[in-house]
Amino acid sequence: MFPNVTWKNKTISTVNYYIAISNLDFIKNNPNLIVKSSYGKDNWAAVPWLAILDSRETDTTQDGTYVVFLFREDGKGCHLKLAQGVTVLSRSMGTKAVAELTKRAERVRDQFPDMKNSDFDLSGDPRLETENKLAKLYESSTIF
Repeated sequence: MFPNVTWKNKTISTVNYYIAISNLDFIKNNPNLIVKSSYGKDNWAAVPWLAILDSRETDTTQDGTYVVFLFREDGKGCHLKLAQGVTVLSRSMGTKAVAELTKRAERVRDQFPDMKNSDFDLSGDPRLETENKLAKLYESSTIF
């Protein structure tokens, strides 16, 4: 995916995905959909991401549920996931946020019993190949 895994390559790939997804007709023609991405604010992100939010659910990736592409830290892949925002919960619950995110993800999975017989990975493990603290929260937040 990222031939020479450098932050520059990850950034360019994230930006390219952002542009491509933002220009899809079903995104452009739906006023409820918002595309956001990040490869890091003050520091490079260990796991860059690109999210599609439905404003009826959330308008921020810090809270709520949304679809997200998570780019592995080693640059060898990306994962399309239904996930939860981690920032608000992490700030309010500290280290207990991981358990709460996991519990919430399991509650949502339980609402879709047919998914258990599908090819979807229901483990909640996005296999991001990282030890980064924020990325570990992303792993806990994964629903599908």
